[in-house]
Amino acid sequence: MKLRLWVDVAEITASLAVVATLYLLIVQLSQGNEIEQRQSALRQAQWDAQMFLMSEELPKILSKIKAVDGYDLQPMMDQYNLNYAEAATWNRWLTLMWRGMELDYHLNGPSARFDRVIRTTLSWPDQQAYVQGAFYSETPFFSKEFSDYVRRLAEHLP
Repeated sequence: MKLRLWVDVAEITASLAVVATLYLLIVQLSQGNEIEQRQSALRQAQWDAQMFLMSEELPKILSKIKAVDGYDLQPMMDQYNLNYAEAATWNRWLTLMWRGMELDYHLNGPSARFDRVIRTTLSWPDQQAYVQGAFYSETPFFSKEFSDYVRRLAEHLP
């Protein structure tokens, strides 16, 4: 009788260990998938920006097109005395930087440290000009959740 009780306890313990192991495996796979998704999104953002940032021709071509269509980066051009190619190149660089912050936000969520990073970044006038176009336009460049987060922090800057 005592031996049977120990066998039952051992079976239950082994079953619980299997369930716990499966749970830990699922958590690790989920985290691995999140990391892979983040890395994939970052690679895509880098590729998008690299095509523009590494090319001498694309900014020139875009300048010619915008001379006809109108300059969407006029505030930055005026504030910093940039031509359109320079403003567009800087804008792409800032987009890549903010895309990385968006990925961090989605992976890790908001925190006091991350709030400080965003607020410090938003304290620079060129960042403020970028945020006005990227986060306050009718079609924001970033996810609604991240855009709302950045706008909320921007509204409480000194």
